[in-house]
Amino acid sequence: MKLSIISLLLAALAQQCLAGTSAPEISIGLNTATAGTSKLGGIEPQIKWKTSGSIGDNDVFGGIDVTVQDVDAFKETVWGMVKRNVKGFGLSARGQFSVTNIDKVDLDFQCDTPTDTVLQMKASAGKDGSFSVSKVKAVQTIDAAGGTVIAAPTYDLGSSKGDLSLAYAKDNTNSIQLDINTDNDAKLSLMQRLGSNHIVRPSITKDGQLEVKYETRVEIGTITTTYKPNHHIDIQFADGPWQANLNAPMDGYLGLDGGCKVSVKTKVDINPDMW
Repeated sequence: MKLSIISLLLAALAQQCLAGTSAPEISIGLNTATAGTSKLGGIEPQIKWKTSGSIGDNDVFGGIDVTVQDVDAFKETVWGMVKRNVKGFGLSARGQFSVTNIDKVDLDFQCDTPTDTVLQMKASAGKDGSFSVSKVKAVQTIDAAGGTVIAAPTYDLGSSKGDLSLAYAKDNTNSIQLDINTDNDAKLSLMQRLGSNHIVRPSITKDGQLEVKYETRVEIGTITTTYKPNHHIDIQFADGPWQANLNAPMDGYLGLDGGCKVSVKTKVDINPDMW
């Protein structure tokens, strides 16, 4: 697969999207953190533009993501995606590349089958015509025992390692999940819904590392507290476009390196028709 072909596809997607009648969505995210060391004082603006359209029977999407890391440092990503349904199979392909490295395109392929099986593949294409697959994954969903069983094996071709996730969920009120990999690591996770406003998610690894996440809905948003003994506590508050996060180490010291970190970010929607 030639990089030039993929680049032409992304260009065609962008051209078709721009020619569509729907107005693009523009959002600006602001992220401030006490640990910021840039000239912007920890402020990290994010600008995301996306739009959609169609080419024949294909649904197409495209966009540009820009993160301002410093006054002279920008991270820009251009992406495009095409979706199509073929005889009950949902097919999609997504490509993206960094403006600072146009010699490589990251690719994501997905196929949703009529038998509740999802096949995924991550790959990359180079300017020299090279094409390599980095990861493959399959997700199988089965209705059983009054709930849903999900099996998801993944294989990383680069490291020649694999992992397997097995989960069972019932009525969206409780679930259990086991994650194992070829390094002989394992993690057991539980989820229990308490009423309509509270969720508890404890987990433990093979070597005994415990983590407990507690989520509660309040009138003005959602508060999620994550506690990892002898390591850290994390508190996150989310209310629509606003999100605040506090991360503190269990030894309680303050400082820019390794101490408490606070971040606040929001999203501002801009209507292009107002310009």
